[in-house]
Amino acid sequence: MIILGKYNQSKTVMFPLVTRGAVDFKTGATFAAGDVKVSKDGGAFANTTNLPTELGSGWYQLVLTATETQAARISISVIDQDATKVFEDQGIYVETYGNASAEHEIDLDQPNVKVNSAFKKNTAYTSYMFLMVDDTDGKTPETGLTGISCTRSIDGGAFGACANAASEVGSGWYKIDLATTDLNGDEIVLRFTKAGVARNWEHKIRTNAT
Repeated sequence: MIILGKYNQSKTVMFPLVTRGAVDFKTGATFAAGDVKVSKDGGAFANTTNLPTELGSGWYQLVLTATETQAARISISVIDQDATKVFEDQGIYVETYGNASAEHEIDLDQPNVKVNSAFKKNTAYTSYMFLMVDDTDGKTPETGLTGISCTRSIDGGAFGACANAASEVGSGWYKIDLATTDLNGDEIVLRFTKAGVARNWEHKIRTNAT
């Protein structure tokens, strides 16, 4: 789960929890110190200042403090520390913007900021690059992967296989040539997975008509 948040500003993140050993969302979960930890830019994990509160229907929210968002990349782990866990482990990834030290320096809150998409509708895109990191620690680059599942959803449709396979570039980075059929829509969600090895890379983009 990837979320955008402004650098050095309090950020509320929302996330679901799944019942331990099941597939249903978990309602009524409670949290204690140590259940929720945050890592800034790959540093050591520390307890969050706040604990999540329940929204309903298995969804919860966590308020990160301004200090906790003073990083380019923020990793959050939600792990039940009780001997008998009641919910499955959850990971949340936040990328910051609006500061020279943020992951994205551009300030997306400014009304005069225009972001131009490099992706054109129904037009092939060569060498789209994505990073695969270790499924356990969430930061170690995974090298030498083959058989990466490359799928895309077009305008809210079901995920289907991309036309081409991914190949390795190096240092955990991979690339894929996106075909016209992969980008034949206004909103595209790309999803690259290697189950049990690397964390999913997911990216939602909007295409330009021309």
